[in-house]
Amino acid sequence: MNDLEVLEQKRKKCPFLAYGGIGGAVISFAILFLTSQAGIVVLQLLSIILLIGSIICIAVGNILFKQIEKEFKDIYMPKIVNQIIPGAIYQEKLGVPLNDVYRSGLLKQADRARSEDLITGNIKGVNFKTSDLQLLERREHVDSKGHRTVTYVPYFTGRFFIFDFNKNFKGNLVITEASFSKPLGMKKISL
Repeated sequence: MNDLEVLEQKRKKCPFLAYGGIGGAVISFAILFLTSQAGIVVLQLLSIILLIGSIICIAVGNILFKQIEKEFKDIYMPKIVNQIIPGAIYQEKLGVPLNDVYRSGLLKQADRARSEDLITGNIKGVNFKTSDLQLLERREHVDSKGHRTVTYVPYFTGRFFIFDFNKNFKGNLVITEASFSKPLGMKKISL
């Protein structure tokens, strides 16, 4: 078994710890509720111990998952990316610059944005960069009593690509898989 398979085996244990902890917490609360009427102190103490153990299981599962994710991104992702696209560079904490995203004319300015897992490289003479991108819009709601609630709703979640083609285009060429509204001054064509 190689290192990546060992990491995958560890990853598969995380949900069992988390779900086991959640199940234990539910059982603990049920026992506490049922025994509170009867006053059975021993069962109440056991359910509190079960609750503490459940919380520990959830925390350990969460910590273990974050450690596995970090190890995968630090050690394996750069190797995998470079194996698929020789010379490509993977940078976990960086993303496609938001100025480049907005300059495309496809997406409106976000109230909050997150971009990570940047991959830059060259395929057959074409430079590219791509990253995960999430753009969120601020929504404000005022209820009948005047209480204001602010939430942020995603309006774009996915990978964003930029290619530097070795051809000159008159104007902008936007290739999309999804149905975006046409940016100003552009027309839709099928390839």
